[in-house]
Amino acid sequence: QQPVMSQALPAVRTLHALLDSLAPSAYAIAYGSGIFAQKAVKAKPVMLDCVLAVDDAGAWHEENIQRNPSHYSALRLLGGKEVGKIQTDYGARVYYNTLIPFENSTVKYGVIAVADLLRDLHEWETLYISGRMHKPVYTLRPHTGIAAAQQHNLHSALAAGLLMLPATFNERELFMQIAGLSYTGDLRMMAGENPDKVRNIVDGSFVGFQELYGPLLSGHAHRLADAAGGTAQYEQDCSMTGRVRLARMLPARIEAAVMPQLDNASKSRRVIASLTAALDREQLTQALRREVRDIVLQSSTTQTLKGIVTAGASKTLRYAGEKLTKMWDGYRARRA
Repeated sequence: QQPVMSQALPAVRTLHALLDSLAPSAYAIAYGSGIFAQKAVKAKPVMLDCVLAVDDAGAWHEENIQRNPSHYSALRLLGGKEVGKIQTDYGARVYYNTLIPFENSTVKYGVIAVADLLRDLHEWETLYISGRMHKPVYTLRPHTGIAAAQQHNLHSALAAGLLMLPATFNERELFMQIAGLSYTGDLRMMAGENPDKVRNIVDGSFVGFQELYGPLLSGHAHRLADAAGGTAQYEQDCSMTGRVRLARMLPARIEAAVMPQLDNASKSRRVIASLTAALDREQLTQALRREVRDIVLQSSTTQTLKGIVTAGASKTLRYAGEKLTKMWDGYRARRA
């Protein structure tokens, strides 16, 4: 469980109360600047964000529409089963209800099917929620199977981050690579997000990143020393043998893109030595970035378009306005 700011404890209680008011869910996490500190985020009310996983999307929405009809746009008139199909068949397989007044806060919650979340954590099908979970999150409602899949997701993210770094690197450089994965190619980063979002997330939740990846990193890199500010310096094996071993930790689609010579289904580890001459480190890194960018661009674009329909016109305009304000604040902070 990732630690939260003491001032965020009321927000955690609010989200627990929100979950109690919604149809029952199997799993839930909280994330974002309302829970974890982000550098340069002004001390003003922020929207509280959470994602919940449910066993049956259609049945869940049917019950939740009965309980909370005001959370939905006019799509609720189609009925819960159709809303569930919109969730699972389009975009990143997530359905968001946003700008919901709750108690003394404003909340946004996303709904994803447990099966879709497990697939994304293992395969990076969309990198939409799995990418969010590369960063510190607060577990509101645990789920054993999802927790195990999350460990697989973190190992994959660590491998990707290491593949994009040189032999010697520090923790902050690693965390920047990992945190940036799910924003590579994201349509929202082009218009609507603070341009320093990744840096703000890493700097604001640095201890959280250390707790997530520190135990995993020790098996893949040698700790050299602590640099200024307590940031640890590491050295990794950048031989082609080492790179292939890291590539084997990636989801199958990513591995297939960075190592076309390796057929994961039929080749054994004995082929590693023969591949060392064929694999170029820079080409491997570029292929990794390109494949991640393609996944994120497709899922973020289709999910954004879906969000216009699921939120409704008035909420879409208000939400877009708030995002553009954040982006403008980020550019002004850069010039300051």
